[in-house]
Amino acid sequence: MATKRAVPSGDAQFDVWLENFTTVLTNHPEEFRIDAEELQQLATEKARWIEGFAAAMTARDAARAAVEAKDIARQNVESVCRELMRRIQADSRVSDAARREAGMPVHKTTRIGCRSINGSARQ
Repeated sequence: MATKRAVPSGDAQFDVWLENFTTVLTNHPEEFRIDAEELQQLATEKARWIEGFAAAMTARDAARAAVEAKDIARQNVESVCRELMRRIQADSRVSDAARREAGMPVHKTTRIGCRSINGSARQ
């Protein structure tokens, strides 16, 4: 599992690399001139890494799920709002002031004459 880079930069690749590295060193400490204290330190820090990496992955997955739930909730409530707005905009009994207060656009009800290409007024 030799690589050009000493330690992979990506977390997932690092996790795989770390597992191999610690296994090989643990199985052959004399070949690598590693003593028991160094192996213990490696095991301790590896355990911290595993815990931190798992927590980060859990948080990432929870955040993704929360964003997805939020997006779905927004789509649903926005759909209800748009339907209500369509109905309210079509109802002449609702005042423009009430529409403005609800944050809805107030459309002009009168048409403005426009000029044709030759400059005369059209109606």
